[in-house]
Amino acid sequence: MEKKCTSCGLNKPLIDFTIASGGNYYRSKCKKCETAQLKMRQQLKKTHQPPTYEDYICPICKRTAIECAYEGNKKNGPWVLDHDPETGEFRGYICHTCNRSLGGFKDDEILLFNAIEYLNKKHTILYNI
Repeated sequence: MEKKCTSCGLNKPLIDFTIASGGNYYRSKCKKCETAQLKMRQQLKKTHQPPTYEDYICPICKRTAIECAYEGNKKNGPWVLDHDPETGEFRGYICHTCNRSLGGFKDDEILLFNAIEYLNKKHTILYNI
């Protein structure tokens, strides 16, 4: 069997993918792309240290470190390094929830805009009842 890597777009044998924690499915990126991304993130973390001060807030949801605590990897704290997946450019530190949300929309502005339009339409319908 084969699987398509979401990063390089190539169809590869399942042996080229790691099994996710829990063992229920294979990760979406092949081992080669996972390794490259890990190295890129490590380099970005050396250049851009995570915020340590308590008054830092997530630039998307505007929550504090205390409000974002324990949402993601507990050993790494409330903030996750965000980067452009295509260019590797550092964008900032955001909370785990916002990072997963951006990933769910594939960092695609059109999908995010469509989601906003959908929510606005839904709210308009609710208010017109």
